[in-house]
Amino acid sequence: MRVVATLVAVEIGILALAGYSIREAFSGNALAAGGGRAYFVAKSFAPIAAGNAPRVTIDDPNSGVTISTSDDGLVHVKDDTYFSGMTLRSPGDYPQLTVTQDGSGVHISRPRVHEGWGMFIGFSNSRQHFEVQVPASAAVIVSECDNAEVSGLKNGATIKALDGRIELTHVGGTIVAHTDDGHIAVDDVTSPALDLSSNDGWIELRDFTAQAGGKYSVATNDGHVKVAFAPGSDVTVDASTNDGSVRVDGIRQHGDDGAQQTVRVGNGGSTMRVHSDDGSITITTK
Repeated sequence: MRVVATLVAVEIGILALAGYSIREAFSGNALAAGGGRAYFVAKSFAPIAAGNAPRVTIDDPNSGVTISTSDDGLVHVKDDTYFSGMTLRSPGDYPQLTVTQDGSGVHISRPRVHEGWGMFIGFSNSRQHFEVQVPASAAVIVSECDNAEVSGLKNGATIKALDGRIELTHVGGTIVAHTDDGHIAVDDVTSPALDLSSNDGWIELRDFTAQAGGKYSVATNDGHVKVAFAPGSDVTVDASTNDGSVRVDGIRQHGDDGAQQTVRVGNGGSTMRVHSDDGSITITTK
């Protein structure tokens, strides 16, 4: 009887804990293991005057980042990170984003947080994300992030995502983008040099303008690749897949066990390598 009573008490305690977790999650509060409510309050940052074409570096392996252009020529940073629910550690212990400026540019970073840091109990919700607005001519280098959305930049970007997608829209200049696990989507981009790669995810380019003299590489280890060129593009495409088909303007070029095809667009004045280890390739030239 004593064992049964103990088990019943434990079950009641678990149900009460779950109920409290749900109530607190909806109210936006969090309960730390120590028994008191804890909050993560993201720091706010004043706009930074860094010139018309600043160098902006970003390093936060655990957060997603949205990068766009500012209307006032300043650098703006807004941390949207939040936690709610019951966690084994206080959200107040989560590291703050830091923003500094020196002679080399503006630096935005947060220390790496090891997997398992935020072990939540019951119903929970969290977001690790921040927004950055920069002058359109800024040089942006994301050394590490979880995922990234980038739009409006004129001088390209270098981005590495560890566990998520990379999406680029209305971007010009040299672009280097790699993700360890996620897709890459490029829309309405004009570039003299492009290097896109994914270890595990599809890659798609829509309305892409290839310039004469340019050099481009698009490759994934696992996933399809689609490239749709904008009018006026000038490129010779070397497309290959180890397991899949190649289609050009809707027409299949080879079978499904591996294929290679060379496609000329315009005068063929630049080069593009398109490859998938495991996936089909679709090229649209018109």
